[in-house]
Amino acid sequence: MNTEGTLDYQIGLEKRIAHIYEQIATQVLSFGGNHQERTALWENLAQDESDHAALLLIEKALLQTGTRVKKPVEIDLETRKEIDQLLAECDQKIADGVSEAEALEILVSIEACDNRLFKSLLKATDSKVLSRFIFLSRSYKAHEARVQKGLDIYRQARRSRKRFSPVG
Repeated sequence: MNTEGTLDYQIGLEKRIAHIYEQIATQVLSFGGNHQERTALWENLAQDESDHAALLLIEKALLQTGTRVKKPVEIDLETRKEIDQLLAECDQKIADGVSEAEALEILVSIEACDNRLFKSLLKATDSKVLSRFIFLSRSYKAHEARVQKGLDIYRQARRSRKRFSPVG
């Protein structure tokens, strides 16, 4: 698959991830605690992914107007199958209803695979705007902060579940 094909795949991936995060946002009430803050977290993550898809659409349009590919990015069939399998498992978990811990595990696994491709694609062309996006963009930095906040929630929930035995 060439860089343009990889862009098409990643655009679809970003949209699919946005949908997954939207679905999790609808289940936040079952998590307990401050559901407004947590709903906002998942809704913002979904919007971030939609924004990433829009950015990649811009890059694709630039390719069609003469922007050159300087660092080809290709995704092999096996990797696509692994990603599609991961997303299908996430969809199934969400359909069955997820706990907060499960939702945050989904976040960790999705962001790990998404970031690897997304960053490479932004650096693939000779577009200076896109190649510098991850360093200069407030929205990308905000997305990273939201992901970190989700991870912090997960770590805090795990710590509170540990049992402490009295010392002495």
